[in-house]
Amino acid sequence: MGRMSDLLPRMATALILGVVGFSAVYVGPYSFLVLLALINGLTLHEFYHILRHTNGYVGKPLIVVGIIRQFLGLGILTLVAGWMLQWWPGQAMILLVLIVPVFITAELFLRSQRETTNLAVNLAGLLYITVPIALLMLIAYQDGAYNYRWIVGLVLLVIVNDVFAYFTGRFLGRTKLMEHISPKKTVEGFIGGAVFTILAGVGIYYWIGLRDITDWLVLAGIVVVFGTLGDLAESMMKRSLQVKDSGTLLPGHGGLLDRFDALLLATPFWAAYLFLS
Repeated sequence: MGRMSDLLPRMATALILGVVGFSAVYVGPYSFLVLLALINGLTLHEFYHILRHTNGYVGKPLIVVGIIRQFLGLGILTLVAGWMLQWWPGQAMILLVLIVPVFITAELFLRSQRETTNLAVNLAGLLYITVPIALLMLIAYQDGAYNYRWIVGLVLLVIVNDVFAYFTGRFLGRTKLMEHISPKKTVEGFIGGAVFTILAGVGIYYWIGLRDITDWLVLAGIVVVFGTLGDLAESMMKRSLQVKDSGTLLPGHGGLLDRFDALLLATPFWAAYLFLS
């Protein structure tokens, strides 16, 4: 009974997320951009919140830095999306080099007494979360025009890997994958997720086309390897900080960072493969 009571809110939340997310992706680039901006802002907030005890800011300075971080995160996303939407030329991307000077300047005035740590934490959030999210817009535009099918196909691979790794591990799991990081993850779950994700890659190719079947097999493999590593990396971070979830926004799932951890690590490798192959 306990397992079912945990599973129902998890499934309901996943269904709502899926409907909202895929609807925003399907409608067009502007709704997709709004979706990315919301995910980026909320996920950044969760990331910095669980790392707060490593940060020397308290009171008002923390609010100031939080605003700066969110502003820069939105700025990175808007620069990349604006380039794709032809709001401004590609030369505008040079503004990205201002990120580090902005944070260094902020540290000069906030007197946190932990300047180096704070600078590293602030930049880590943007590199770990905002850059991969911005890359999703590049992937959607890789054919020269917005193509929602790329995002749908790639996100489906992540969902399939997550779902089948979870259920395979739950019912067949015996051998721990990395018990010191995530006690619930098993080798059997990893294999189950991998098999079904590869099959999903084949199915997605025949469903939506785009490129060659080999490309989708490679993209599925990226999800299996780097999606799983992304999940483990977030578990490692939470374990070291002694927190169970990154947040409470999603019933049955925790926070957005808990839900998108695999996507965040897989996306840069997707982008690298798609643009270099």
